[in-house]
Amino acid sequence: MNNYYKGIIVLAIIIVGILFIGIQSFKSLDLTKNLLNELRNKNESDKTHYEGIKRELLVNDQTIKKIEEFSRTWEPFLKSASDTNKILSDLIALAFKNSLIISEKFSERKRNSDQDAFKEIIVINLKVTGTFARIYSWLGTVEEAYPQAKINNLELLSENMNAALILGLVIPIILI
Repeated sequence: MNNYYKGIIVLAIIIVGILFIGIQSFKSLDLTKNLLNELRNKNESDKTHYEGIKRELLVNDQTIKKIEEFSRTWEPFLKSASDTNKILSDLIALAFKNSLIISEKFSERKRNSDQDAFKEIIVINLKVTGTFARIYSWLGTVEEAYPQAKINNLELLSENMNAALILGLVIPIILI
């Protein structure tokens, strides 16, 4: 009988050990499951965070590409527009090519008072006389030569059986 009790005690210890190991493995499984859930949640939040950063970088990259494209397109015009006398002589030459007369001309370089990207501007005022079709054609060539020019003042008059155009242009300057 003594061996019988010893056998039951050993069997009870084995069962308790198995239960203990089972409970520990269940706890470990629960901890592992929780750890995996935490890692999955962290991975998903990191993924959305990285996607947000990627989106920001993409937007910044696209913005930079647009700015570079704008600079490449406009830089020759904006650099060439820094000499007031050259612009005025170009406009007179274009008028002469279109058989127009420029009777009044004025140009000056000013500091820009607007909160624009450009620090200085060139203001040009002209009075061009000729036929309407030639004045219209001349305006097109001026627009091709100086696409950055903004019309500040425009007045069309009739003068001595011809059309007369009083034109005020503002041309921004990039200072480099």
